Amino acid sequence: MSGRDDDLKNKQEVTERIDRGTAYFRRYQITKQLEDLNYALELWQEATTLPFPDPATQFDLLNNLGIGLHERFGHTDEIADLERAIQAWQQALELTLPDSPARFGLLNSLGDGLREYYLHTGELERCTKELSYAILQA
Repeated sequence: MSGRDDDLKNKQEVTERIDRGTAYFRRYQITKQLEDLNYALELWQEATTLPFPDPATQFDLLNNLGIGLHERFGHTDEIADLERAIQAWQQALELTLPDSPARFGLLNSLGDGLREYYLHTGELERCTKELSYAILQA
């Protein structure tokens, strides 16, 4: 296979996992069945291990992953989910152009995640440091 064929195959694999994950997440939003959310997160996690076709796709995936992990945290109180959501949003922020309108929503999600992290852990120093870094990126 040529390099171009490999790129196309990678793009199709990433897109398939993202789309399937999104379908399960939408179903979760209707049914509130945690297994649908877990499956969406599993598919999105798998997609993060594949080569990305473009930064916009990677941004969307990381943002969706952050949203899904934050949602699961709301059900389980597993701090690891919240930490991974924050990490996903930080990675997405690094991919976002300074003048992109998407930055505002992303900063809002990151701020919400850090606020919840503080409420559950009391670790003000980490939250302040990470929020300061995010604001400097903006």
